[in-house]
Amino acid sequence: MDLLSIGFISLFVISLGISKFLNRNYDRALTPIVLVLILTISAWASSSLSSASEILSVILLSLIYALIVVFSTYVVGLLIGKADIRLMDTKREFKHSFILAIIFGWASGYFLPSYLPFKEAISIELLILAVAAGIAVGNHFSWDLLKKSARTTALTLIAAIIGALIAGSIASILLSIDLGTSWAICLGMGWYTYAGPMIATYKGSVLGSIAFLANFIREQFTFILIPLLKGNPASLISIGGATTMDDTLPIYIARLGKDYSIPSISSGLLLTILVPFLIPLALSF
Repeated sequence: MDLLSIGFISLFVISLGISKFLNRNYDRALTPIVLVLILTISAWASSSLSSASEILSVILLSLIYALIVVFSTYVVGLLIGKADIRLMDTKREFKHSFILAIIFGWASGYFLPSYLPFKEAISIELLILAVAAGIAVGNHFSWDLLKKSARTTALTLIAAIIGALIAGSIASILLSIDLGTSWAICLGMGWYTYAGPMIATYKGSVLGSIAFLANFIREQFTFILIPLLKGNPASLISIGGATTMDDTLPIYIARLGKDYSIPSISSGLLLTILVPFLIPLALSF
């Protein structure tokens, strides 16, 4: 495992412990950090691409990745999970600020030279994200929370990871992207602010942008599809990946009921902890 991954995981774990001594919720601190990361990686990608056709290609590849990983995790979840439960109606949500940040980043990057230290800036931003994410996750963490939802959480984790590996394998064949990188993109589990910068650092800005956008689109598909799809908790929660503990949690509570807030949080939490291990492992292939 590389130094950046070790540093990220170390700061994340330390921040988990620190959060227990804080009396305030610092979840809101994540948003500006996420927006800065989006701007940086989008600008880097735009400055590295020479034509509109390349930009459209990145967007298309990201969309294909998101569709394949959502479909794969959903099907695996259907196969291993329990029967359907009663589902409730809910609304869709969308993060306009993140979309605007992507657009602004790509637009500004067009006018910036590619030799700017984007890679170094992203590495620093990732370490800042590790601290902020660790504190935010620590506010939700408890062993009782994990015990109460162990079975559903386990099935969700299995569906999410196996689904990602299947999706990465399919996409690798279809899109001619090496298997390790393809797995890494899908194993981002919707955590685009980590997957994009980390893959960009080791595989370049274009693949990093695909990883970022694919996982961002996966989160948006979660908001759009969960109100429409039927299935068991594992199949639905696995679609959201790591986002189910925070961003997409409200949509799961509204669709599955409050009883499933616990497995949504715990599975999202565990995937958040696993992603910094899974992506470097995949990239080593």
